[in-house]
Amino acid sequence: MSDAEQEQLIEKLEIFKIKGRDKRNRKILRVIGKSFSARNLSVDVVKKYLEERVYPKLGKRPFSVLYLHTGVQRCENFPGISALRSIYEGVPMSVKENLEAVYFVHPGLQSRLFLATFGRLLFSGGLYGKLRYVSRLDLLWEHVRRNEIEIPDFVHDHDEDLEYRPMMDYGLESDHPRVYGAPAVDSPSRSSEADMGGRVVDWSGLPKELLEVIGKSIDSGLDAIRSRSVCSSWRSSFPPFQARSPRFPLKFPDPRSALGSAPRSRSPVYLCESTLYLLQPVNPFPTSSSSSSSSCNKGWLIKVQESNSGKLRLLDPFPNHKYRLSPVTLNTLNLLNFRVVELRKAYVLRLHVATPPRSETEGSYAPSYRCNRSIHGVSKVVMFPISAWTDADEYAVFVIFNEGKLAFGKCGDEKWTLVGDRSCEYDDIIVYKGQFYVVDRWGTVFWIECSSLKLVPFSPPLCGLGNQKHLMESCGALYVVDRYIDRERRRVENNIRRRDFPKTVDFKVYKLDEEGGKWDLLKSLGDRAFVLGTDCCFSVSAQEFVGCKGNCIYFVDPRESHVFSLEDGSIADLVSMNHPFCEAPTWLSSVNL
Repeated sequence: MSDAEQEQLIEKLEIFKIKGRDKRNRKILRVIGKSFSARNLSVDVVKKYLEERVYPKLGKRPFSVLYLHTGVQRCENFPGISALRSIYEGVPMSVKENLEAVYFVHPGLQSRLFLATFGRLLFSGGLYGKLRYVSRLDLLWEHVRRNEIEIPDFVHDHDEDLEYRPMMDYGLESDHPRVYGAPAVDSPSRSSEADMGGRVVDWSGLPKELLEVIGKSIDSGLDAIRSRSVCSSWRSSFPPFQARSPRFPLKFPDPRSALGSAPRSRSPVYLCESTLYLLQPVNPFPTSSSSSSSSCNKGWLIKVQESNSGKLRLLDPFPNHKYRLSPVTLNTLNLLNFRVVELRKAYVLRLHVATPPRSETEGSYAPSYRCNRSIHGVSKVVMFPISAWTDADEYAVFVIFNEGKLAFGKCGDEKWTLVGDRSCEYDDIIVYKGQFYVVDRWGTVFWIECSSLKLVPFSPPLCGLGNQKHLMESCGALYVVDRYIDRERRRVENNIRRRDFPKTVDFKVYKLDEEGGKWDLLKSLGDRAFVLGTDCCFSVSAQEFVGCKGNCIYFVDPRESHVFSLEDGSIADLVSMNHPFCEAPTWLSSVNL
């Protein structure tokens, strides 16, 4: 087939088409994967077509890509790794920079695995981080203007078929969350799974070279353990886990110096990382006496911190709620018996006070960090990117002080940099869709441009009457939780007696309508439960956790942990309730992590 005939084929099949806009008013480049005939189209022709007929029409403004993966067959539609790399390298830098999001519709397990392994190698980290998996068209319409996009009938038909397979609904998500789950080594359900089309995929048959690439893309030691447990071929082919980035904790300057006050302590400050997981038994497992038999297949919320020596330590997800654990003889935790889902990473700055060495043989400075103190005056810490393959100097860290000031720092910096309006008070900050977002006291959300440290307004003011705003991401949408306190918050915490701590009395929850540019007040969260911790905020599905109630907000006051019901506005103390959602299972007390 001549070059001219190939260009006519691309035009006729409408493989690439610019039409419509998303809800942020960005142009959309629609790509139909099933129409791409890899056998008949050469890489050079595709690159020429894009250069002459697609890139000029995109202009110099931000745009999004809508990629329809429905019905794609590898033998028919996959051009090959080298071809993909060549096409990507031919994209002008201006086009790469203007690309804001890639909506990947109807991804299969094979495509997810391929992008999780080769995505970081084929494409830049910035582009790979813009990838969003969309398993249902209904979820796509939350981000794309439905009446402006042409979706082929076969895509609609496949979407309707998926309605009969609700367990395959992964929603709208990036590729960052990690899910590990399978019953046992080399079991059929472990090494074989059904993809979105219902076809069985035998993971044990993957080439050894591909497995080595997968191993090099794994982000943590736990990822490696779970991946190596899939089957014997994976276990023998995966290389040992060796992260490029240094282990936590990471040393940082004292953030209080950014406010112009000299720190009272000269102890070093470290950024500490912990991870929240859903730990769900594959088979029924004994639960606490307060749990019913119907919840034995549900999971527990656990929080784990890894030391620089690689050992794991179990933390309390609710710092003011103590576990009630009964000792059970269990020395190790066999991850093969559990489905482990990473929910969120949390960060905190702490003072590490070193004790003197016990003997001269230990050297002139062999500290034992027995005292790990939190830093007064810092209310929130966030970091991005989160990857074991990121160098320490690439980490961007933001902190919010109790006074409402916002500061930026990197590992190795000598001091922190104040960011934003000095007269403004900021309440919370999160990483949302790979970017930093911060909310001020009045409920206005800003996007932080990291290269210039400028704050760009992203939402209208909420104008809520609450005293403290919390940012929350749930199912791909952005929320603000407005906390009402019985009196004005005290910004200074030193030398305050318990009776002086303010008390939470109410919450209001708002969801951002990006298309309408307004906040919608919610009356119910449905099955979702929001958790407002001291170091991070996240949402969960109540159906997945033992004792968790939907349509509730779990939160921490300075000295106590509570649960707020949106249904009746009541607030209950978790300790007095003996709440199972906040307790580790009884058998976990003697586990050696």
